[in-house]
Amino acid sequence: MDRQMTPHSSEGLSADLATAALGQLMGQGALAGAAVKVAAKDVNVFYGQKQALHDVSIAIPDRAVSAFIGPSGCGKTTFLRCINRMNDTIDGCKVTGAIELDGENAYAKNVDP
Repeated sequence: MDRQMTPHSSEGLSADLATAALGQLMGQGALAGAAVKVAAKDVNVFYGQKQALHDVSIAIPDRAVSAFIGPSGCGKTTFLRCINRMNDTIDGCKVTGAIELDGENAYAKNVDP
């Protein structure tokens, strides 16, 4: 089982995503300046040699409803599994990139899935 999360930078990614991605997504609306609940940066998922996700980056604001919409097989469920660490149960699954929940690395060694 080869699973790893490699952080994008040593400074964390919440600040980067809050200013860049969230600012672009939310503009000047009601959620402008909202705290980031889930931040993902350059997430890739591999099942053996097959790559299921390619460089997914997103900032999901706190206290907001978000939806993942797309055709069957595009990676919606695979990405959600990354957030709650369900891919840890799949042999041969490798996750790279960075995911933070409330500013904490979801894949840190001290995090109990």
